[in-house]
Amino acid sequence: MSSLLNEIANSELIASEMASAERPENHADLAWLYVQMGRANDAESELNTALRLDPNFVPAMVNLADFYRTQNRDDLAQQWLEKAVKVAPNAAEPIHALALLMVRQKQYQQALPLLARAVALQPGNTRYSCVYGVALHSSGEVDKSIAVMAEAHRRRPAGREVLNALIAFERDKGEFQRAISHARELIQLSPADPQAKALLADLLKRGS
Repeated sequence: MSSLLNEIANSELIASEMASAERPENHADLAWLYVQMGRANDAESELNTALRLDPNFVPAMVNLADFYRTQNRDDLAQQWLEKAVKVAPNAAEPIHALALLMVRQKQYQQALPLLARAVALQPGNTRYSCVYGVALHSSGEVDKSIAVMAEAHRRRPAGREVLNALIAFERDKGEFQRAISHARELIQLSPADPQAKALLADLLKRGS
């Protein structure tokens, strides 16, 4: 019964989107629905239709690139992301997505400037800052990675992912007092978290 109800609901959604089939947004929404339904060919077709209606529709380009990524067709994914960046040079999402593609291809030196650009365009996006900070740290730019994370923490003090990264980076650098300070902040956010307490205890022991 539940599968039948889901099928009916999906049919209604498809009918609703097709009622405004001249809008590229509707075809992009349909593509997302088809992805959820496991209808990959239909999803690709809808995204291509969206781009025929509006060749500069960046969300469809990004989604199509992501679709090709899931199909292990990185060459096509890269083409669409590069086109999206060219069409919308101040849009952070395609820039960040292109950087991640470069990272997967182990083109780290090409990825870092793109990651930095995405952060500059959307400094309040904690995820962008985290990815950039981790990439910098992995590339050996430890001080710069800590600075990026510290700025992200300043903008969003309750971000646990950033705090955890700061703790790890400061600890690995031997700055135990700074790592301890951040660990205490983490416990303030989650007083009952046993992992945070164990982390603080370990840092206190190692920093004594």
